[in-house]
Amino acid sequence: MEISGRDFGFPLVAKLAILRHHATYRIPWHRHETPELQYVLGGALTYEFRRGKPRTLTGGCLFVVPADVEHRAVDDAGAPSTRIGILFNLPTTARANQTPFRPAELANAFAAFSAHARTPLRWTPEGGRAARGIFHTLESSPSLAPSVCLRLRHLVNAILIETVAAFDRPAALTGGDVIKQVMDWIRGHCTEPIKISDLIRISGYSRTRLFALFAAEAGLSPNDFILRCRIERAKELLRAASAPLTQVALDCGFSSSTYFSTVFRRYVGCTPRQWRASG
Repeated sequence: MEISGRDFGFPLVAKLAILRHHATYRIPWHRHETPELQYVLGGALTYEFRRGKPRTLTGGCLFVVPADVEHRAVDDAGAPSTRIGILFNLPTTARANQTPFRPAELANAFAAFSAHARTPLRWTPEGGRAARGIFHTLESSPSLAPSVCLRLRHLVNAILIETVAAFDRPAALTGGDVIKQVMDWIRGHCTEPIKISDLIRISGYSRTRLFALFAAEAGLSPNDFILRCRIERAKELLRAASAPLTQVALDCGFSSSTYFSTVFRRYVGCTPRQWRASG
Protein backbone atom coordinates (compact mmCIF):
# COMPACT_ATOMS: atom_id res chain seq x y z
CA MET A 1 0.00 0.00 0.00
CA GLU A 2 1.24 3.50 -0.84
CA ILE A 3 -0.10 6.93 0.11
CA SER A 4 1.02 10.53 -0.23
CA GLY A 5 1.79 12.77 2.72
CA ARG A 6 -1.01 15.04 1.50
CA ASP A 7 -3.43 12.18 2.17
CA PHE A 8 -2.79 12.35 5.93
CA GLY A 9 -1.76 15.99 6.34
CA PHE A 10 2.03 15.66 6.31
CA PRO A 11 3.31 17.37 3.12
CA LEU A 12 6.94 16.77 4.03
CA VAL A 13 6.33 13.15 2.99
CA ALA A 14 6.12 12.50 -0.75
CA LYS A 15 5.27 8.83 -0.32
CA LEU A 16 4.62 6.50 2.59
CA ALA A 17 4.51 2.82 1.66
CA ILE A 18 4.25 -0.52 3.39
CA LEU A 19 5.67 -3.47 1.50
CA ARG A 20 5.20 -7.16 2.14
CA HIS A 21 6.97 -9.56 -0.23
CA HIS A 22 6.45 -13.31 -0.32
CA ALA A 23 8.37 -14.19 -3.48
CA THR A 24 11.46 -13.28 -5.45
CA TYR A 25 11.28 -9.80 -6.87
CA ARG A 26 13.46 -7.18 -8.50
CA ILE A 27 12.42 -3.52 -8.52
CA PRO A 28 13.66 -1.64 -11.64
CA TRP A 29 16.53 0.83 -11.45
CA HIS A 30 15.37 4.27 -10.34
CA ARG A 31 16.42 7.31 -8.34
CA HIS A 32 14.85 9.95 -6.10
CA GLU A 33 15.60 13.65 -5.72
CA THR A 34 15.35 13.30 -1.95
CA PRO A 35 16.41 10.64 0.58
CA GLU A 36 14.22 7.67 1.39
CA LEU A 37 14.02 5.92 4.76
CA GLN A 38 13.59 2.17 4.89
CA TYR A 39 12.68 0.33 8.10
CA VAL A 40 12.86 -3.46 7.70
CA LEU A 41 10.49 -5.23 10.05
CA GLY A 42 11.37 -8.76 9.00
CA GLY A 43 12.95 -10.91 6.32
CA ALA A 44 15.86 -9.83 4.15
CA LEU A 45 16.40 -7.83 0.99
CA THR A 46 19.30 -6.27 -0.84
CA TYR A 47 19.74 -2.78 -2.23
CA GLU A 48 21.97 -2.56 -5.30
CA PHE A 49 23.52 0.66 -6.57
CA ARG A 50 24.88 1.52 -9.99
CA ARG A 51 28.03 2.59 -8.21
CA GLY A 52 29.15 1.14 -4.91
CA LYS A 53 28.69 -2.17 -3.14
CA PRO A 54 25.22 -3.59 -2.44
CA ARG A 55 23.79 -3.61 1.07
CA THR A 56 21.66 -6.41 2.49
CA LEU A 57 19.10 -5.48 5.13
CA THR A 58 17.46 -7.76 7.66
CA GLY A 59 14.81 -7.25 10.32
CA GLY A 60 15.61 -4.47 12.78
CA CYS A 61 17.58 -2.41 10.25
CA LEU A 62 16.98 1.17 9.27
CA PHE A 63 18.56 2.31 6.05
CA VAL A 64 18.75 5.61 4.19
CA VAL A 65 18.65 5.37 0.41
CA PRO A 66 20.58 8.45 -0.75
CA ALA A 67 19.16 11.12 -3.02
CA ASP A 68 20.06 11.20 -6.72
CA VAL A 69 21.66 7.74 -6.70
CA GLU A 70 20.36 5.07 -9.04
CA HIS A 71 19.36 1.97 -7.10
CA ARG A 72 16.99 -0.97 -6.94
CA ALA A 73 15.73 -3.41 -4.34
CA VAL A 74 16.36 -7.10 -4.99
CA ASP A 75 15.37 -10.35 -3.35
CA ASP A 76 16.82 -13.20 -5.36
CA ALA A 77 16.31 -15.69 -2.53
CA GLY A 78 12.55 -15.31 -2.45
CA ALA A 79 12.67 -14.48 1.25
CA PRO A 80 9.52 -13.03 2.77
CA SER A 81 10.17 -9.45 3.88
CA THR A 82 8.16 -6.63 5.41
CA ARG A 83 9.21 -3.01 5.52
CA ILE A 84 8.05 0.56 5.41
CA GLY A 85 9.47 3.21 3.11
CA ILE A 86 9.23 6.98 3.56
CA LEU A 87 10.22 9.16 0.61
CA PHE A 88 10.49 12.82 1.49
CA ASN A 89 9.77 16.06 -0.31
CA LEU A 90 12.32 18.84 -0.04
CA PRO A 91 12.04 20.47 3.40
CA THR A 92 10.75 23.92 2.44
CA THR A 93 9.61 26.42 5.05
CA ALA A 94 5.97 25.86 4.11
CA ARG A 95 6.31 22.11 4.61
CA ALA A 96 8.23 22.58 7.85
CA ASN A 97 5.44 24.78 9.19
CA GLN A 98 3.09 21.80 9.03
CA THR A 99 5.37 19.69 11.22
CA PRO A 100 6.60 20.06 14.82
CA PHE A 101 10.08 20.82 13.44
CA ARG A 102 11.76 24.12 12.78
CA PRO A 103 13.32 24.60 9.33
CA ALA A 104 16.83 24.45 10.82
CA GLU A 105 15.98 21.19 12.59
CA LEU A 106 14.76 19.63 9.36
CA ALA A 107 17.84 20.86 7.54
CA ASN A 108 20.01 19.16 10.15
CA ALA A 109 17.95 15.97 9.86
CA PHE A 110 18.33 15.88 6.08
CA ALA A 111 22.07 16.50 6.41
CA ALA A 112 22.23 13.53 8.79
CA PHE A 113 20.35 11.40 6.26
CA SER A 114 23.01 12.17 3.67
CA ALA A 115 25.88 11.55 6.09
CA HIS A 116 24.56 8.12 7.09
CA ALA A 117 23.18 6.95 3.74
CA ARG A 118 23.90 3.36 2.65
CA THR A 119 24.86 2.27 6.18
CA PRO A 120 22.52 -0.31 7.76
CA LEU A 121 21.86 0.78 11.33
CA ARG A 122 20.02 -0.69 14.24
CA TRP A 123 16.80 1.16 14.98
CA THR A 124 16.02 2.45 18.45
CA PRO A 125 13.26 0.64 20.38
CA GLU A 126 11.02 3.69 19.96
CA GLY A 127 11.78 3.85 16.24
CA GLY A 128 10.91 0.19 15.91
CA ARG A 129 7.60 0.69 17.65
CA ALA A 130 6.79 3.63 15.36
CA ALA A 131 7.71 1.61 12.25
CA ARG A 132 5.53 -1.31 13.30
CA GLY A 133 2.76 1.12 14.19
CA ILE A 134 2.82 2.62 10.70
CA PHE A 135 2.79 -0.81 9.11
CA HIS A 136 -0.12 -2.12 11.15
CA THR A 137 -2.08 1.14 10.87
CA LEU A 138 -1.96 1.20 7.08
CA GLU A 139 -2.52 -2.53 6.77
CA SER A 140 -5.61 -2.50 8.97
CA SER A 141 -7.03 0.99 8.20
CA PRO A 142 -6.68 1.80 4.48
CA SER A 143 -9.62 4.25 4.58
CA LEU A 144 -7.57 7.03 6.28
CA ALA A 145 -10.23 8.24 8.67
CA PRO A 146 -9.33 11.43 10.60
CA SER A 147 -8.15 9.43 13.61
CA VAL A 148 -5.93 7.32 11.35
CA CYS A 149 -4.41 10.45 9.77
CA LEU A 150 -3.66 11.84 13.22
CA ARG A 151 -1.98 8.59 14.24
CA LEU A 152 0.12 8.49 11.06
CA ARG A 153 1.32 12.06 11.59
CA HIS A 154 2.33 11.17 15.12
CA LEU A 155 4.15 8.02 14.03
CA VAL A 156 6.01 9.70 11.16
CA ASN A 157 7.16 12.43 13.56
CA ALA A 158 8.42 9.68 15.88
CA ILE A 159 10.23 7.98 13.00
CA LEU A 160 12.04 11.21 12.12
CA ILE A 161 13.06 11.86 15.71
CA GLU A 162 14.20 8.30 16.37
CA THR A 163 16.07 7.98 13.09
CA VAL A 164 18.18 11.02 13.94
CA ALA A 165 18.60 9.61 17.46
CA ALA A 166 19.93 6.39 15.95
CA PHE A 167 22.52 8.43 14.05
CA ASP A 168 23.68 10.02 17.31
CA ARG A 169 24.35 6.68 18.99
CA PRO A 170 27.00 4.04 18.27
CA ALA A 171 24.24 2.04 16.61
CA ALA A 172 25.99 0.54 13.63
CA LEU A 173 25.21 -3.15 13.47
CA THR A 174 27.96 -5.17 15.10
CA GLY A 175 29.25 -8.44 13.75
CA GLY A 176 27.26 -10.29 16.42
CA ASP A 177 24.08 -8.43 15.48
CA VAL A 178 24.49 -9.33 11.83
CA ILE A 179 25.24 -12.98 12.56
CA LYS A 180 22.14 -13.23 14.78
CA GLN A 181 20.08 -11.89 11.91
CA VAL A 182 21.71 -14.34 9.50
CA MET A 183 20.90 -17.14 11.94
CA ASP A 184 17.27 -16.00 12.07
CA TRP A 185 17.17 -16.01 8.28
CA ILE A 186 18.60 -19.55 8.19
CA ARG A 187 15.96 -20.76 10.68
CA GLY A 188 13.26 -19.42 8.40
CA HIS A 189 14.72 -20.97 5.25
CA CYS A 190 16.50 -24.10 6.46
CA THR A 191 14.19 -26.39 4.46
CA GLU A 192 15.27 -24.64 1.25
CA PRO A 193 18.59 -24.92 -0.60
CA ILE A 194 21.01 -22.52 1.12
CA LYS A 195 24.38 -21.59 -0.28
CA ILE A 196 27.21 -19.91 1.59
CA SER A 197 27.03 -17.25 -1.11
CA ASP A 198 23.49 -16.46 0.14
CA LEU A 199 24.84 -15.87 3.65
CA ILE A 200 27.69 -13.74 2.31
CA ARG A 201 25.14 -11.62 0.45
CA ILE A 202 22.90 -11.23 3.48
CA SER A 203 25.71 -10.45 5.93
CA GLY A 204 27.82 -8.26 3.66
CA TYR A 205 30.96 -10.01 4.93
CA SER A 206 33.62 -12.00 3.13
CA ARG A 207 33.58 -15.78 3.47
CA THR A 208 36.49 -15.70 5.92
CA ARG A 209 34.92 -13.01 8.08
CA LEU A 210 31.52 -14.73 7.99
CA PHE A 211 32.96 -18.04 9.26
CA ALA A 212 35.00 -16.27 11.96
CA LEU A 213 32.00 -14.32 13.26
CA PHE A 214 29.78 -17.42 13.13
CA ALA A 215 32.31 -19.35 15.19
CA ALA A 216 32.52 -16.50 17.73
CA GLU A 217 28.75 -16.04 18.01
CA ALA A 218 27.42 -19.59 17.66
CA GLY A 219 30.43 -21.83 18.18
CA LEU A 220 29.56 -23.45 14.86
CA SER A 221 30.29 -23.08 11.21
CA PRO A 222 27.45 -21.79 9.00
CA ASN A 223 27.14 -25.24 7.41
CA ASP A 224 26.87 -26.91 10.81
CA PHE A 225 24.22 -24.42 11.92
CA ILE A 226 22.17 -25.07 8.77
CA LEU A 227 22.26 -28.82 9.40
CA ARG A 228 21.28 -28.40 13.04
CA CYS A 229 18.29 -26.27 12.03
CA ARG A 230 17.22 -28.92 9.54
CA ILE A 231 17.52 -31.63 12.17
CA GLU A 232 15.33 -29.63 14.57
CA ARG A 233 12.74 -29.25 11.85
CA ALA A 234 12.95 -32.98 11.11
CA LYS A 235 12.26 -33.76 14.77
CA GLU A 236 9.07 -31.70 14.58
CA LEU A 237 7.91 -33.56 11.47
CA LEU A 238 8.81 -36.95 12.88
CA ARG A 239 6.77 -36.25 16.01
CA ALA A 240 3.82 -34.69 14.20
CA ALA A 241 3.14 -37.17 11.41
CA SER A 242 3.88 -40.62 10.09
CA ALA A 243 5.27 -39.41 6.76
CA PRO A 244 7.89 -41.68 5.15
CA LEU A 245 11.45 -40.86 6.14
CA THR A 246 12.30 -40.01 2.54
CA GLN A 247 9.57 -37.37 2.51
CA VAL A 248 10.72 -35.95 5.84
CA ALA A 249 14.25 -35.77 4.51
CA LEU A 250 13.22 -33.88 1.38
CA ASP A 251 10.89 -31.59 3.32
CA CYS A 252 13.78 -30.61 5.58
CA GLY A 253 16.21 -29.78 2.80
CA PHE A 254 18.20 -33.01 2.64
CA SER A 255 19.04 -34.46 -0.75
CA SER A 256 18.34 -38.08 0.23
CA SER A 257 17.07 -40.20 3.10
CA THR A 258 20.51 -41.83 3.40
CA TYR A 259 22.24 -38.49 3.94
CA PHE A 260 19.45 -37.42 6.28
CA SER A 261 19.88 -40.54 8.42
CA THR A 262 23.65 -40.05 8.55
CA VAL A 263 23.38 -36.44 9.69
CA PHE A 264 20.54 -37.21 12.13
CA ARG A 265 22.57 -39.97 13.82
CA ARG A 266 25.60 -37.68 14.03
CA TYR A 267 23.69 -34.95 15.88
CA VAL A 268 21.04 -36.90 17.78
CA GLY A 269 22.82 -40.18 18.50
CA CYS A 270 20.22 -42.45 16.91
CA THR A 271 18.51 -42.92 13.57
CA PRO A 272 15.35 -40.99 12.62
CA ARG A 273 13.37 -44.25 12.83
CA GLN A 274 14.66 -44.97 16.33
CA TRP A 275 13.96 -41.41 17.45
CA ARG A 276 10.40 -41.53 16.13
CA ALA A 277 9.80 -44.88 17.87
CA SER A 278 11.11 -43.51 21.18
CA GLY A 279 8.40 -40.83 21.19
